[in-house]
Amino acid sequence: MGHSLDLEKLTKILALTTSSSEGEALAAARKAASLIERAGLTYSTLFFEHLASERSRPGTGSSPKLEARIQRLQAEVAALRQQLGAAAPSRTLPSERLRRQLLASAPLNSWERTALDGIAAIRPKSREEYFVLWLARRYCVNG
Repeated sequence: MGHSLDLEKLTKILALTTSSSEGEALAAARKAASLIERAGLTYSTLFFEHLASERSRPGTGSSPKLEARIQRLQAEVAALRQQLGAAAPSRTLPSERLRRQLLASAPLNSWERTALDGIAAIRPKSREEYFVLWLARRYCVNG
């Protein structure tokens, strides 16, 4: 395992994921994921192994404070998953629209077409996004 996981800090950060500001909520989700990753955990190992071992340690098994913290974390993660799951389909990046337009109408060579077909998802500021933007500029395609 990497660094120790500060559950109190993680709880506070996860509480920010319910913010009405999408930017703040996303930043909090990324920070929480970073804390969990630095501790050498995944969400699955955090909830099913790490927290279970915290419960079973002497003196912590019946702690109402720890139990309440675990329940808050689980509820916040469930809310985050629901929030992100509901928001994701409605957002299409301009570079994704450009990718579709390039595939539909640009005179791509076989390598370019294969590369565009192979992009499953475009993340902002990723290598894939820059490739799509470069092709759009090359073939004068505006999204």
